[in-house]
Amino acid sequence: DTGGVYNVELLVTSDYGCQDSITQPVLVHHNPVADFNFTNVCNEQVNVFTDASIVNVGNISEWLWGFGDPLGSSAISQDTAFEYPSPGSYQVNLSVTTNFGCSDDTTQTVRVYDNPEADFTITDECRKFAPTITDLSTIATGSIDQWIWDYDDGDSAFVQSPPDHYYSSAGNYDVTLIVVSDNNCSDTITQPLEIYPMPVADFDFSDVCLGEDAQFTDQSSINGGSILGRLYDFGDG
Repeated sequence: DTGGVYNVELLVTSDYGCQDSITQPVLVHHNPVADFNFTNVCNEQVNVFTDASIVNVGNISEWLWGFGDPLGSSAISQDTAFEYPSPGSYQVNLSVTTNFGCSDDTTQTVRVYDNPEADFTITDECRKFAPTITDLSTIATGSIDQWIWDYDDGDSAFVQSPPDHYYSSAGNYDVTLIVVSDNNCSDTITQPLEIYPMPVADFDFSDVCLGEDAQFTDQSSINGGSILGRLYDFGDG
């Protein structure tokens, strides 16, 4: 069951009963033990395979990797890397051969996880109102466990449906969402947001006597854009 030197004796006997024997040492080479290390990865990532095979005597001189993909891809280096074409489970085989021609092989299951797809809708809004944000992120298999929102104003949120967020200044912002799956795969999307400036209502007037016409002069302003409508309520019903 193990390699080593064994003395093999041959005894021959003729039909006359004469005998002779010979003993010779036979060297039995050790078989290698094939093994390798890897880490399951997300789709579109390269999987690195590191040889961990051993042999007690001699050395390993040949490696043959089979990646288990539909094209039957292979490699012959000691350590290797491979990017799978799609998510799924793949049977990776490593066959190793020593300098004495002894061999062993092993097969392990490698998993390539689905990436989530980050998506959301957001509505442009006036400055004193919170924009409506709706998460639309999906994943084919597994689940989304983390949502990271960046509002581009120094604030952030970490839930799927973020609470109302109010911007202190009008302007253009790039809102970013990062989603992370239960297998630590992630995706990022950034969408533009415009926060409109608020008009500032103001007017001048003069006190008048009963029965006289009052004059009102609009002094309203807006920092960007224009005022399109004005509605006075004279407070007399």
